[in-house]
Amino acid sequence: MGQDRILIVDDEISTRKGIYATLEQHFQGGYEILLAEHGQEALSILKEQKINLLLTDIQMPGMNGIELVEAMETEGIKSTVIFLTGYAEFEYAQRGLRMGVHNYLLKPIDRVKLIEAVEDGLDASKKRFKAEISIHFLDEKIDQLGSQWQSPADNNKTIGKALDFIEANLSEKVGVKEVAQYVHLSSSYFSVLFKDVKGMTFSEYVVRLRHRKAKEILLTTDKDITVIAEEVGYQSSSYFIRVFKEFENMTPKQYRDLLKQ
Repeated sequence: MGQDRILIVDDEISTRKGIYATLEQHFQGGYEILLAEHGQEALSILKEQKINLLLTDIQMPGMNGIELVEAMETEGIKSTVIFLTGYAEFEYAQRGLRMGVHNYLLKPIDRVKLIEAVEDGLDASKKRFKAEISIHFLDEKIDQLGSQWQSPADNNKTIGKALDFIEANLSEKVGVKEVAQYVHLSSSYFSVLFKDVKGMTFSEYVVRLRHRKAKEILLTTDKDITVIAEEVGYQSSSYFIRVFKEFENMTPKQYRDLLKQ
């Protein structure tokens, strides 16, 4: 499995280095500790390497902590997350907990509380990994038996049912796990089957569907951008705008204004 990793994300260099020094001294090389200056850099690292524990600031230029967690969910990236937050951002920290963030630490960060929170987070990460391995092994055995009796037509029907579920619940949390449970398959088998049938990964499909739905709403209504973001499943309007620009090279407002001229 390789060495376990901790990723520290904060735009303040003194905070990054301070946390790094504390954890290096405490764990004495037991974990590989990586650093990122902002959410976009962190997301690139998370896509390339398995990160057991993520400590991230909430307020950062560009992609903030909330948007980073949302992007991880969209990409299917699993990591135990601890928010680093100031008193003024406490409402955001609570929002993060509702999104599945494990814990939060208030700045300025107390050294003892930091170590306690990190050890607790790493323990939660290990427990989750062991549970996932056990479930994965059992699900694979069940799926191997089921796949022997399932025809291509059955596979298409299963994925069709999944697509209907995704579209009906697009404004909610729609992840591989939720959809796989709906069609009574393991997450791993469903992911493979989905790509075989649709020719793209589950996360790619959901992002494209959200984009298509957003364009439809932009052109057929005068709804506010924040409302549209929520309707197509983004908890953060700024992250919605960022993703939209990646597709169209313009903001949702610019897109609407251009096509309504």
